[in-house]
Amino acid sequence: MNRIKKLTAVILAFAMVLALASCTTPISLTKEWSFKNSTEELPIGVYIYSLYTAYNQASTYAKDAEGYDAAKSFMDLTIKDEDGKEFVAKDWILTQAKKITKSILAIDTELEKMGVTASPDQVELAKESSKIDWEQGGQYASYYAQMGYQMNPYKNILEPYGISFESYHKSTYLAQVMQDTLFRAIYDEGGTKAVSDEDLQKFFLDSYTDYSYFQVNFKKSSTDKDGNATSVAMTDKEKEAVKKNLDKYVSLINKDGKDYKAAVDQYMKDYKDTVTTDPTVSATEIVDKSSSLTNDDLKAAIKKLETGKATVVSSGEGENEVCYVVYKGDIKKSKYINNNRISVVAGMKIDEFNSFVDEITEKVEYEENTSAISRYNPTMFEDFSDVTTTSANDSTNDE
Repeated sequence: MNRIKKLTAVILAFAMVLALASCTTPISLTKEWSFKNSTEELPIGVYIYSLYTAYNQASTYAKDAEGYDAAKSFMDLTIKDEDGKEFVAKDWILTQAKKITKSILAIDTELEKMGVTASPDQVELAKESSKIDWEQGGQYASYYAQMGYQMNPYKNILEPYGISFESYHKSTYLAQVMQDTLFRAIYDEGGTKAVSDEDLQKFFLDSYTDYSYFQVNFKKSSTDKDGNATSVAMTDKEKEAVKKNLDKYVSLINKDGKDYKAAVDQYMKDYKDTVTTDPTVSATEIVDKSSSLTNDDLKAAIKKLETGKATVVSSGEGENEVCYVVYKGDIKKSKYINNNRISVVAGMKIDEFNSFVDEITEKVEYEENTSAISRYNPTMFEDFSDVTTTSANDSTNDE
């Protein structure tokens, strides 16, 4: 259920940023808390990590702000968030950091009120994932190492800011488990607002699309003046020839009544010297909310297609131009919902759930350790040669 609550999604989205980053701000360490209520106390490291997350998000907004300069601080710039609202960057970061931290407290508090606990297996899996990040630099550290990338353990990056393993774990993977647990307790079978099978089936048929496609790059092999193998863009004439040939596979579906697999099998047979594995990308999802469909031309083609039909669509220019053979399956025949019920429930109720979490975050009763959190300024994360990096003095450790 990968769309549960934007705040945790943002937190986890910076995994690669963390893994490739370096930290140059040493901090002395003592024990302290940040937010608490009658049932839970969050360490200061949870707030610091929220601040770091908010800083990274704001940095992406700042790149579109007037006056942005990568070599200078963006703290005083006016940024726009995802909703188009304008804020001074530093103010937005501080507000968002508190909101992220409070949401963790609010969700835990709500689960306790409901008498619901997270699955021990999921909690343990979350801890194992956190350890891999902390000690190795991410879930795919070994893979990237083979690719020549040196992954930096999160411990090396976060500890100097006063963030312990426990705080990182609490803020990321464990927070995701708690959000998932709350979502299921409300909307899954047996939940307080359980979605009926009839309503879910209707939503699925109305909102989801079953599609498949394969991609062909408009490039050809070449050799540079030094005899090295390279690739160059095809000529317009060559591109047209490729498109015309791809029309053959579309025709197998649209005119001859063959299914998509038969068309792909024929494509692989025709190009057996270069296409050795099935190049198909398939998904069943809400197209407008897809995180994988980043090409607008491809997305538009999928939405426009009739059920059971295929088409050829090109996108891009020059050596970056690509061509897709796209097919839309019959959603009524899809078995996706059988094995992904909670994912479809999320697609149906995620906006409502997000609003609910915002509501309980706003209403949660808490005590704030103002004297502690005020010592942390988002400028502590800045690191560029011509701007003096400001670090927190008299900092604390949450371990």
